[in-house]
Amino acid sequence: MAENKALSIGLLVSNRIGSIEKCLSSLMPLKNAGIAEIIAVDTIGPELSDGSLAIANKYADKVFHFDWVNDFSAARNATLTPATGEWFMYLDDDEWFDDVSEILDFFKTGEYKNYSSATYIQRNYTERDGSAYGEATVARMCKRTKSLCFEGRIHEHFNYLRLPCKTFSAFVHHYGYIYNTEEERIAHHKRNVPLLELEIKDSPKDLRLRTQMALELSTFDNERALDYLLKTLEEFKESVNDPNYQWLLTLRFPLYEALGYDVFTAEREYSHLEGMEVLNTTAEAAANYALMRLCLINGDAEQAIRHIDRYLSSINILKNDDELRFKEDAVDFRRFTSAEYEKNARDYLKYCEANMIQTTVKSEGLEELASCTDGDRIPDLILALSPEDFKASMDALIESTEHCFDAPELLNLLSYFENAAPVRYLYLLYKMSETELIRAAELGLDGTLVSNLLVESVSAGRKMYEMIYTPESLSEKGIVWLSDECRFNAILSSFIHGPQTDFNPLLDAARIRPVMARAIKAWINNIVTGRPE
Repeated sequence: MAENKALSIGLLVSNRIGSIEKCLSSLMPLKNAGIAEIIAVDTIGPELSDGSLAIANKYADKVFHFDWVNDFSAARNATLTPATGEWFMYLDDDEWFDDVSEILDFFKTGEYKNYSSATYIQRNYTERDGSAYGEATVARMCKRTKSLCFEGRIHEHFNYLRLPCKTFSAFVHHYGYIYNTEEERIAHHKRNVPLLELEIKDSPKDLRLRTQMALELSTFDNERALDYLLKTLEEFKESVNDPNYQWLLTLRFPLYEALGYDVFTAEREYSHLEGMEVLNTTAEAAANYALMRLCLINGDAEQAIRHIDRYLSSINILKNDDELRFKEDAVDFRRFTSAEYEKNARDYLKYCEANMIQTTVKSEGLEELASCTDGDRIPDLILALSPEDFKASMDALIESTEHCFDAPELLNLLSYFENAAPVRYLYLLYKMSETELIRAAELGLDGTLVSNLLVESVSAGRKMYEMIYTPESLSEKGIVWLSDECRFNAILSSFIHGPQTDFNPLLDAARIRPVMARAIKAWINNIVTGRPE
């Protein structure tokens, strides 16, 4: 009779011929050391297999077939049922470990007898060349008992986890979140929604399922996700201490970012939650991390630093209290307490401290500018301020009012630009945020041009955000784009301050940023000839 192993490893086999051998071979040190057995469950069938089943037969100790019934937990339970190990671990056939020596030592030394569960890291790549990724801590290892099973048709999980929990630094590579097209990505998440709807129909009071639905919706329809989130919060308001409810409380903030909400709305909502004292420590960390990003996008480094400090304070509490971290865990809360997110926050802090916006301005010049009604004098007043002071003045005015266009000083300036210097006005719009452009459109400014600028600025802003506000090394593609962006700004600036009848600079700019250059050319053509292009 074969000796029972310390660990059983369950693997679902689908048609992943490009990765399954890497997956199984990475587990061989555990198997060859007599520590683990590998149980593979085929969900495709030999007739439709792309060769993955043959590879599973080559490496696994036990191979079974499972007729797919649109239920991931049922398939996982098929790997758990024949397990004999004291512990059970699961992964997918598109994941593979870089190094399992830490896990091997855990079992060889008998350390595992002092724990009830364990986590390792899933490194989720966003670029096929492996240059960009995010990390998530996943709880996929625990002691096996008769009552242990998987739950959930989708986003399946163990029905319970117990402390103490061992934290491994070992990680798996995972490329499953990379899609060939945006349509493919959306289709993947949309396929998950009906499965969750069935789960919710069966268990309408399960708040965890509601949080998973909100998360799925947020991957392709942010407005619908926010609406679903708010309705769920109202329906389950008596469950405020549930970690899943806490997670929903904080999901609104990244949704506000995705929907282009101004920072004032988000700050007001956070102050309301803070005043009610409803957020637990992990939710505080998640909320402040999201608000930190939102402040950075809006150029408010000082407020971003306040949120970074609060985030790091919450993280320090959680790092030193395993029981609290375990108790407050829900959905994807783990990522906010990960080393990756903490490093991001500290890198953001360095960025903010190095680029703190100075709002000290020449108040006398601003006051005169605000009250000036003489259009001929406005350019002189603007020139009296250095570019740095003018930028700081604009920042101060924007910061002092909920919508920058509500400031009479700005309206006066914009009125001048629109009527007397349209090219400069267009450049000013180009430099504004997405929220400010939307506000401009609401106030009836030129709809077509604002629309063109909005599309272009959102695209440019997101690329800039990825490179500046994400503390990772620039990819080669990113460096080229940033170089082109700087060159475009230089061309456009020289055009604005030079003869505006020479269209050659615009042609150069059009090669870099076609939409922006076309919008400027259309505006100038309309001003010069009195007719649209």
